[in-house]
Amino acid sequence: MGVLAIKCICLNFESYKEYVSVRQKTCALHNACETLLHEQTRLTDNAEAIHEKLSYFQELDSIKSRLKNPNLEVNSGLVNYLNECIGIYFMSHKLSKIIQPAKEQFLALLAKLDSCIEYMSKNSQFKDSAQFLIKFNNCLTQVLGQIKTHVMRTLESSTNNLLGKILLKSLKF
Repeated sequence: MGVLAIKCICLNFESYKEYVSVRQKTCALHNACETLLHEQTRLTDNAEAIHEKLSYFQELDSIKSRLKNPNLEVNSGLVNYLNECIGIYFMSHKLSKIIQPAKEQFLALLAKLDSCIEYMSKNSQFKDSAQFLIKFNNCLTQVLGQIKTHVMRTLESSTNNLLGKILLKSLKF
């Protein structure tokens, strides 16, 4: 064998060693990338879980501000007023589309408040959950007060209307 052949064999062997080295580094890089992708997925899942848990705590400010909103009503008195002024047909035909969202907003607020109270009750191991449970229960007390006031006003209005009708009938006889 000639010197040239031996040099070619040596170069070929060196190339093969470099190929093996590059292949090993590529495999190591691929494995590191796979590991990082799994870690990223795990961290993303953890972040989403934390965000979901925090959302109940963050909901308190939203609920408080919605309770302070003067447009939030248990049931709109506008319905009763328009019913008396312009009749049932107009109301049921057009106005219900305006009133229904306000009613649904109140029911959604109650549902959210209920779910927050339930979550805080079930997860007392979280820091400050007891304080948040108290605050959510205070909001519930406020909502129940609004409902009580609405019911009392409705009963009072109905009683006054009935008494007025009875008085008119008695005056006619």
